[in-house]
Amino acid sequence: MTTEIAILNKAAIALATDSAVTISSQDRHDKIYDSADKLFELSNNQPIAIMIYNSMSFLEIPLPSLIKEYRKKISIKNTVEDAAYGFLDFLNSFCASSSKEISERSIFSVLVPFFEDMAEEFNQSFTAEISDLMNKTKLSDINDQVEEIGKIRDKILNNLISSTFDKLKIRNFANFVGTTKPPRFSSKYRSIVRKCAQECFPFVENIQLRKLIDIGKMTLQKDLFSAGRTGIVVAGFGSSERFPSLFSVEIDGEYCGHLKYRITNKNDIDRNGEKAAIIPFAQKEMVDRFVFGIDDSVRDDILEFLSDVLPEFGESIIESLNIAGLTPTTKLSNDIRLAETKILQTLRQDVFRAIKDKSRKDIEDMVEFMPKPEMAQMAESLIDVTSIKRRVSRGLETVGGPIDVAIVSREEGFVWVKRKHYFPAELNSRYRERLKQQLEEPDVPGS
Repeated sequence: MTTEIAILNKAAIALATDSAVTISSQDRHDKIYDSADKLFELSNNQPIAIMIYNSMSFLEIPLPSLIKEYRKKISIKNTVEDAAYGFLDFLNSFCASSSKEISERSIFSVLVPFFEDMAEEFNQSFTAEISDLMNKTKLSDINDQVEEIGKIRDKILNNLISSTFDKLKIRNFANFVGTTKPPRFSSKYRSIVRKCAQECFPFVENIQLRKLIDIGKMTLQKDLFSAGRTGIVVAGFGSSERFPSLFSVEIDGEYCGHLKYRITNKNDIDRNGEKAAIIPFAQKEMVDRFVFGIDDSVRDDILEFLSDVLPEFGESIIESLNIAGLTPTTKLSNDIRLAETKILQTLRQDVFRAIKDKSRKDIEDMVEFMPKPEMAQMAESLIDVTSIKRRVSRGLETVGGPIDVAIVSREEGFVWVKRKHYFPAELNSRYRERLKQQLEEPDVPGS
């Protein structure tokens, strides 16, 4: 994981990111390095930047390498959103040419965790029912036991398949680059999904297996994204944009030759609408506390606490009336329950929102007029406080390392404020010469 921040006002955008990257195998976090590059210049000709978070590769190609390759090809873009879609199109060009092995590994990384969750739910229900059967029923014949266990297994799996279908049906379809609707499910991908289902449910066959394959197909088509997804943040100024804008998406591998993605943020700064914004990405609880005065985990803890306390408070009122010799009416008891529900509903829908809106407005009113150096310092500080929180908390230190900071403006373009290097610049004069030569070469048309 990681944490990243974008701070926008009418003059510029400050971008900052940490350098931690987690190397995982299967569902284990094996190693954390604190030297990853996540912030880049997207265009040599326009003030547009890109940040990436979570997975650092696409179809087993390092994303930093793809970004630098795209930077050589990108043409002038009217808007930041155009630049973002241009990069998605560039990534999508690698989907159709992927080998079956790469496609298989990509789909396995998405589907296997989903099927494993289903299998765990199945095993819990199956174990409970078999235990109950053994306690209540005396089946002396081994054949009767096997038959009864088979019926229980099929019933539980059929119910699980049915409930999973119902949950998937109500979800929206994901977006796919190059098409307005989910791509056609080819035989190549059907065999991969079948392999995923059989790995997690080795005992199923025929009808149940076909239904699991359909579930796998829907999972890939719907807006369900795996833990291995990649976040892409593009920010800056298009040729037709006077004020900065930001466009972010999450991508999750390829499906039938098309890149799967969803839009997570669209922010346009202008004179009549939003004048400033602070937008965190990935691990953002500390930034939320700073900007909104509260984050989702604290909100949930408060609601959970009140859900436990309010009923006890209502019961104490009724008990006090009984002690005083007064018999509470049914209407009074119902009114107390309704009041408890109303308090929680008001907190959830109105109070927390009002607290967040006021806290955000107070800060963004200052950000609107903040000079560029202060924006850069603020962005760096917000990354730093998240890093400190992870350092003193239990669990892996998934935020840390050097902090990279850049400012993007129309006048100065993309400017590094802080940047790490894995090599000393004074020992690499030829690298500087190569870089200078690349920048002086004529632009490559396309993209």
